[in-house]
Amino acid sequence: MNKSRYKVSEKLLIQPLFAVLISATLGTGNVLAGENWETTIGIQGSLGDYSNSIIRDKKNSYGVFVSADYLDSYGFTFVYDRSSYDYNKNIKTIDQNNYFLSGRKTFRPDAINGLLTLSLDTFYIDNNDKTKLSDKVKVYGTHLSYLTYDKKYYADLGYAYSDYYKGLTIEQWTPTFGFGFNKQRDWLQVRGYFISSNKRNRTQGEKNVEAVDLSLTHYFDGQTFKLNKIKGSYLTGERFYTVDRDSANVYNLDDIQKEGFALLAEFQLNETIKLTVSGGKERFINKILNDSYSSTYIYSALSTTF
Repeated sequence: MNKSRYKVSEKLLIQPLFAVLISATLGTGNVLAGENWETTIGIQGSLGDYSNSIIRDKKNSYGVFVSADYLDSYGFTFVYDRSSYDYNKNIKTIDQNNYFLSGRKTFRPDAINGLLTLSLDTFYIDNNDKTKLSDKVKVYGTHLSYLTYDKKYYADLGYAYSDYYKGLTIEQWTPTFGFGFNKQRDWLQVRGYFISSNKRNRTQGEKNVEAVDLSLTHYFDGQTFKLNKIKGSYLTGERFYTVDRDSANVYNLDDIQKEGFALLAEFQLNETIKLTVSGGKERFINKILNDSYSSTYIYSALSTTF
C-alpha cells in the first residue's frame, strides 16, 4: 500500500482490541434490562432522490438499531440497515445490507475533570454490485472522546480504515471540537474529515481530500410540540468513501461529495418513546463520467428507552 500522510502503521491492531471489548461488554450480563442497564431499541427508514444524475435515480432504506449502556460505564450499539439504489439506463437495482457494531468503555480519570470514552467500531457491507467495487466492504475504526463533567466542552479523535475490492484502502481521521453556551441550551460543533486513498485511479484521481462539518444544536424543554432539540449542519470541502459513525453509515461509492446540509428535529412523545425526523441535500460529482448531481433525502426513526 502506498504511504499516506494520514497513515497509521499499526492500524490492524484495532481488530483484536475490538473483539476483546465487545466480548467483555456482552459477557457481563445475560439481559439488557433492569436498573443497571439503559437500553434503547428502534426502527428507522429513509427515502432519497437524485437530481441531474446520469445514472442514479432513487434510493430507500429501512432498518433496526439497539444501544445499551451499563451504569454509564460501558456499552454497545448494533445497527442493521437494508438499502436499495435504483439506476437509470437499465442498470440493475443494487440491494445492500449494512451492519454496524460498536463497543465503548468510559473512564473517569481524576486528573482531567471529565469523561474519557474509548469506542471500537466495525462496519460490513454486502450487496449485489456486479462490479464488486462496492461489495464486501469492511471498515474498522477507533474513537476517543472527552467531555467535561459540566458538559461545556467536548473533543474527540476518530480513525477509520476501510478495505475495498482489489486492494483499495481508505484511511480517515476525524478530529472534533464542541462547546455549549446559553446555559447549555445551545451546542456548536466542528468536525474535520481528512481522508486518503492508496489508489488514485479508484478515487477520481484524488489521493487526499479534506472537509469540514459545522453543526449547531438547540435544546428545548419538551413543552413546545414535545420538541427536544433541533439541529442544523453544513458540510463544505470534499469527501469520498466517507465513514459516518454518528449515522452508522458508509458512503461506499467513489463519487466525491462536495457539499451538504441537513436539518434534524427530535420529539419526546412520552417518557420512553422518541421520534426523530431529518432531511437534507448533498452535492456530488463523478469526474470520470462528468456527472454532477445532488441527492435529497428524508429520514425518520422511532425508538423506546427502558
